[in-house]
Amino acid sequence: KELDVALLMVNQPKLLLVKDLEVKPPDSSKSPKNLYQLISKVFKSVVVDEIKSVDGKVMYKRVKGPKSTTISVNNFTILLDEVLVDSLSDVDTTRFFYAKNIRVQVDNYSYSTPNGRYDLKIGQFNLSTKDSSILLQNVAMVPRYGKLEFARKVGEQIDRFNIKTDSVMIKGVHLKTLLFDERII
Repeated sequence: KELDVALLMVNQPKLLLVKDLEVKPPDSSKSPKNLYQLISKVFKSVVVDEIKSVDGKVMYKRVKGPKSTTISVNNFTILLDEVLVDSLSDVDTTRFFYAKNIRVQVDNYSYSTPNGRYDLKIGQFNLSTKDSSILLQNVAMVPRYGKLEFARKVGEQIDRFNIKTDSVMIKGVHLKTLLFDERII
């Protein structure tokens, strides 16, 4: 049997991703089954032209011992193009998570820096696995305090930045490296 779907739509998903740095990797002598191996008794292949997830929320929690860091993202859209699950798609180097292209868009993202001095604001974040790129639009890193209060909070006079730009393009981004190694390039 073959399954062929034009569009799979998911509205308002809520995801929780946890990366626990203390968890030991699984036994490497026993390789886990890939997606095709899990479905092969039912389907010879699965083709989905487009998977669309809109207006989602995701919480990413990074845990190391008793300490944890959490990042929340609202208003995200994920589009997966030309998804194929068959006996060869797992080793197809032109695909990532079985898709020819994964596009992620986040609107109106803001983040306070860990030192509490700045807010990072991004009007729109766009990632494409096909182009290996990230495009940030309407980016600003603004101080959370005025000049005098900023120096008081730090305890000494230091440089204070107020940075704004229309766009930032980052090329050569590999999503697998970003997700698993927490590096952009």
